[in-house]
Parts: sequence; structure tokens; C-alpha cells
Amino acid sequence: VDLGDSGVLGVGTFSTVRVGTHRLSGLRYAIKAISLRGMTAQTLVRLRREIQVLRSLSNPNIIRLFEIFEEGGHLYMVMEMCTGGELWHFLQRVEIHPNGEKYFMTERGRVRLDERKVSAIVRQILDAVAYCHDRHIAH
Repeated sequence: VDLGDSGVLGVGTFSTVRVGTHRLSGLRYAIKAISLRGMTAQTLVRLRREIQVLRSLSNPNIIRLFEIFEEGGHLYMVMEMCTGGELWHFLQRVEIHPNGEKYFMTERGRVRLDERKVSAIVRQILDAVAYCHDRHIAH
């Protein structure tokens, strides 16, 4: 996976998520770089447990973890690239017009948010949660 000149998707307390591109296939991945420096032993144990759980999951509504490696004081997680953004950011773009209709803004313009679209989103969330709960995993 090539990390050179890739854009940043997000930054957290211990990690940065960047776009990585596979040199041969051109497929794009989300590469989460987690700094191991300064982590307590308890935090490292929790991190490794979460990684084991992620590796065991296979559901179309849960981001896939493809590979993990350590290098230079960082743990790297190569994950499925989700280009749709976060649900929270999507919900923040919802506009309610005086007629009661709900819309959200996309790169292509304003799109009506109808019951069908909302139910599809909720169905995907519930499917992922049920999948985890069936495996005794709490989110």
C-alpha cells in the first residue's frame, strides 16, 4: 500500500486516518496510523482486543479490516474506504423547508430526504448492530 501524498481523512487523539492506494490495483484504502508512544499498557491491551474483534467481522454494513502492521512506533490498520462520509456529517447537512420537506446537500446538489432513504439508512445500522449483538459484541 502506498502512503505517499495521500490526503488526511481524519485526526484523533492517538491516530490519523489517511487515504492509501494499492500500487498494482489502484484500489484506495483508509489507513489508520495509531501512535503507540505514550499509550498505557491497559490502552494497548484494549486496542489489541478491538483489533481482534474487527478482524472477526464480515458484514456489508461494517467497515472491513484488511491488514495490520507495526512500523516506527505506529500501528497501521488498512481498512475499507468508505467515501460516503460519516452519518453525523450527513445529518448536519439536512435542511427542513417551510413545507416540511427535508433535503440534504450532496456534491450534485440538493436531494430530497424521503421515508425510503431514511428507512434504508436505519435498516443498514440495525443490520450492523444485530450482526454484532449476535456475536456478543456491544458497540
